[in-house]
Amino acid sequence: MASMYIKRIVGCFLGQLILLLALQPAAANDYWMVSEAPTWVEQAQPDLARSPSTEAVDFLLADSQVNLTSESPVQYRHYSYRINDSLGVEENSDIEIGFNPDFETIILHHVHILRDNKVIDRLKAEDIRVTDLEPDASSRIYSGYKQLALWLKGVSAGDVVDYSYSVKGHNPVFAGHVSYFFDLGWSLDVGAVNVRVITKRERPLNYRLINSDASVSTSSHGSEIEYRVALKNTAAVIDEGDGPQWEAIYPYLQVSDFDSWQQVAEWAVALFERGKGKLSPDLVEYIQELKLQPRQQAIENAIAFSQEKVRYLGIEIAENSHLPHSPAEVFENRYGDCKDKSLLLVTILNQLGVEANPVLVSTQQTKSVGNYLPTYGLFNHAIATFSYQGQRYWVDPTMTHQGIGLDSYFQPDYGDALIVSKQTDSLTMMPNVAPAQQSIAVTQQYHASDYLSPVVWRIRSEYRGREAESMRYQFARAGKKRLAQDYFNYYAQLNEGLEVMSDLTVEDDRVQNRMVISEEYLLPNFWKLDDGNANFGFYADLADSYLKLPQQVNRSQHLGIYGPILMSQKMELWLPEHINFIWEDEQKVIENDFIRYTIDLSAKYRKLILEHSYQTKLESVPPSSVSEHIRVLREAREYLEYSNGVNNVTSDPSYDEVKALVSHIQKQQKSLRQ
Repeated sequence: MASMYIKRIVGCFLGQLILLLALQPAAANDYWMVSEAPTWVEQAQPDLARSPSTEAVDFLLADSQVNLTSESPVQYRHYSYRINDSLGVEENSDIEIGFNPDFETIILHHVHILRDNKVIDRLKAEDIRVTDLEPDASSRIYSGYKQLALWLKGVSAGDVVDYSYSVKGHNPVFAGHVSYFFDLGWSLDVGAVNVRVITKRERPLNYRLINSDASVSTSSHGSEIEYRVALKNTAAVIDEGDGPQWEAIYPYLQVSDFDSWQQVAEWAVALFERGKGKLSPDLVEYIQELKLQPRQQAIENAIAFSQEKVRYLGIEIAENSHLPHSPAEVFENRYGDCKDKSLLLVTILNQLGVEANPVLVSTQQTKSVGNYLPTYGLFNHAIATFSYQGQRYWVDPTMTHQGIGLDSYFQPDYGDALIVSKQTDSLTMMPNVAPAQQSIAVTQQYHASDYLSPVVWRIRSEYRGREAESMRYQFARAGKKRLAQDYFNYYAQLNEGLEVMSDLTVEDDRVQNRMVISEEYLLPNFWKLDDGNANFGFYADLADSYLKLPQQVNRSQHLGIYGPILMSQKMELWLPEHINFIWEDEQKVIENDFIRYTIDLSAKYRKLILEHSYQTKLESVPPSSVSEHIRVLREAREYLEYSNGVNNVTSDPSYDEVKALVSHIQKQQKSLRQ
């Protein structure tokens, strides 16, 4: 069965904070304290006269202020929102603040409910809990993050929730550098948005607005510099969906103290140097074994070891959010996250005399990293790169079930990459992936001995590159028996009375990074007999999966295209006799700047062949071209179904007798199988 399977790569640095686990009471001063707002904070007040909307909640104020003038940075937040109905009460009566207890402390300033011109204090120690927060535990990543939760009592529709707090501290892994992304817009209107950053005059910051036409004002006060953004009545930002992952939908203010990507590389080099540590005797022994092998074989075995022998497990607590564990530790434990596995592989390759380096990439921003200010804050993944015989290779040690051999590995194009090297002074663009490097070719043969008997249906699906690796992963995870049943169930929904004729088979060629799945079924109802005619139809289900229309067709945002991919779905009907089929257009080509789709129909002697081919050219469609692209998709979809028929197949006087005999044989065969 053909399928379009996308293996999701989980970023191995700290993710968003969303899960709630292991409740425990917290006493003040364990992780948090109560104090007045710092004197440097400029107080902002929500506009309580703002008219309520029809939404469940109205956001009145989002105030962010950061002070970088002391040794330990302080981030101040003040939020205010009005709850309008019971849904708003249900979903917005809890305050949750994420923090890292290894180097951060929460300082609560006030928690108020504003009702009927009264201020109700809801900052009660007995209502506060600190919870463990492991948002990526399902991906085997553990960060040690915690969440302060305050469950507000007595919240009613019409109330305004108004609270402020500060987070004091900074991860020492960043060596004093700072990088912030301040939200300037949300999925709802906001009455007022304020951002204020204070720094020392001798430490000016770089800033950049993303998806915003706001202005940043700067001012100097003695030994300090301030950066400000003040917005009123910001409009809701609607995510239209189906966009490329790299596209930033919401407006941001980015702030960074890095002046160049070279400085970011220098920070990363120092970090990975710290992580190297001393090689253990066991690791040295393993490297010595590799040195006895031919160079290329040793490289391939080192890659296979880092991918298959070291399981993925991220212990990213405290500085290990970005600081890799030592190769000796990873080798002994046989587990690590992306940066751990990458440093282990790089260390082994260096010991083999191969020039190799870790690489920082973003699985989200990918090719748009260069559009941002230099920062460590964009990278959520680490891979490795090395040079061998004059050619540069890129390897992701977290990937599994890959091909065998340097020329067989599939490496996703992560776009702008930062090679962790003292020679790095800019980003490096990773090589583009050609559609042929991830392809699916499905051939479906229909063998008809006559117009009455069940048709033998043989399906051969060939996967290459990433698609082959994805299928290996599926078979390893679910098992051949389970997938065979899933495939049968899928086809049975499209073909009434479908029966399995032989077991599913798998041919796996990891040297060529190629996988072939073969299936064989009986189609009792392939022919639709009507008034002496035998009608039939084809449906290009695989092609259909690539030609889906987006949920929102009138767009102001990019439309993503899955790919690069090369797909073909060929249907061959072997007829009982020679039939002269007439097709007005034997080949139809539908294409634009983004995809190419072809339909080929041919008939020769007893065989009718219909082939659908699809190839991507680009990975996204800009808003100005979406309407034309939708037109192309709609035109292509008109060819997904094909029907035809053979006339006068039941004119033979013995037809009824043959039909009855076939029906009897089918019943006997079914009885024997049961």
